[in-house]
Amino acid sequence: MRIGLISDIHANLEALEATLQSMNNDHVDEIFFLGDAVGYGASPNEVVGILKEIAAITLAGNHDYAALGLTDIAEFNEDAQESIIWTQKHLTQESRDYLRNFEILTTRDFFTLVHASPLEPLRWHYILTPQHAQIDFRYFHTQICLVGHSHSPMSFLMDPAGKIILSRESPIKLQEGYRYIINVGSVGQPRDGNPKACYAVYDEESRTIEIKRVSYNILKAQDKMFEAGIPDFLADRLMSGI
Repeated sequence: MRIGLISDIHANLEALEATLQSMNNDHVDEIFFLGDAVGYGASPNEVVGILKEIAAITLAGNHDYAALGLTDIAEFNEDAQESIIWTQKHLTQESRDYLRNFEILTTRDFFTLVHASPLEPLRWHYILTPQHAQIDFRYFHTQICLVGHSHSPMSFLMDPAGKIILSRESPIKLQEGYRYIINVGSVGQPRDGNPKACYAVYDEESRTIEIKRVSYNILKAQDKMFEAGIPDFLADRLMSGI
């Protein structure tokens, strides 16, 4: 069994299509989606339609909730607010109905899956440091917690003695006695300095989770955003990955 792990597509159809092609080449059997299908990008309905066809698990992110009016956008920055307002105007009723069925947190075998954090999932906390991770390890009971939200792939390992290590190495070899919080990065809005779409693959046989990167047609995604009137900054940052 090989599972594709994707998050933070943010209505970037071009990045999603390239990611799906790459996962097909990786012989992925199932796909788990960790939240933020919409927001920022110009293809929300197309992305939602694809997820409806291919995702075995779908989680809600803060932008998905905001697009449905379930999260106050006052805490979003100005560009993000504009993109959410645009998304709200352009989502079809079918897309809205599908997004409303996304889960907030779920478990599957030895995985806990949540968009932001197992600590107060609807408060959308970030897990960025070992200090953050130390708290979050208390709020799930499986070996592994898979997250997105920060748009930056990274892993936190807790060794048998309780020491927490931040790692950006890939692939991650899952070891008995260790616990993990693994951020699978962002398909449609990477922010780790690498503009390529980011996803991960879990391989059951080798017991590894590997971060993957794939090029996509950034210029096409940007042109669609410019044409839609989405803030230029959100389109410009696709090229730099920051």
